[in-house]
Amino acid sequence: MKAITLVSTFPGCGQTTIAVNLAAALAEQGKQVLIVSLGDNEKLIRWLDINEGKGEGLDFVKSDMIYHSRRGADLLVLNSSDDISSGSMSSDLKHLDYDFLFLLPASEKDCPFVNNLSDYVLVCTDLSHSDEVEAIISLSQLFSDSQKSSLSLIVPNKINTKEWEHNSEQLFTLAEYFGYEKIADPIPFCERIHDLPLTGKTVWEINRENLKDAFNSLVEKVKEL
Repeated sequence: MKAITLVSTFPGCGQTTIAVNLAAALAEQGKQVLIVSLGDNEKLIRWLDINEGKGEGLDFVKSDMIYHSRRGADLLVLNSSDDISSGSMSSDLKHLDYDFLFLLPASEKDCPFVNNLSDYVLVCTDLSHSDEVEAIISLSQLFSDSQKSSLSLIVPNKINTKEWEHNSEQLFTLAEYFGYEKIADPIPFCERIHDLPLTGKTVWEINRENLKDAFNSLVEKVKEL
């Protein structure tokens, strides 16, 4: 199992969008995928189109269940970071029969708790923020105590081609700091993504080839981690 934490520096940087589309693509390829959300994420639940039936309950948190979704991936909602910081909980999650485990911290305060469980860290970033580079560097410090690599992949999201000079400057700075191999292909901005949670669709159902290509590239990078 590959356990991957998906984090972002600011709200709205694409953490849920990238998690759902990655999970759906991998499930479509026959992979067993579980998304673990720390705290209720209404957008995530709505987007996954959760079935009414519940999956098998886990011993370490009897009140929380694994839900099966119509997008192919499963979902486990944990009420707090206290649940995931349990040593037995980490062990139980690792022994579940999944190929990919995506961990979605609700905020930066959850990052130290998922750090022990996570094999890789994927950062969703929106370069339109003036201090985004500094925020990513600061975020990386939360994972610096891990014996594994602090940040595995940085995903430039919502890239506006009209601001390419600013974006390229930010990307070069990130690449020089973290390494060029850790920068994923930029994901172009698309207004129609905002409607996907309401319709239950994925980016592959949008008529935007450059968007599909960027996400397909991201899927392959995640599989190669």
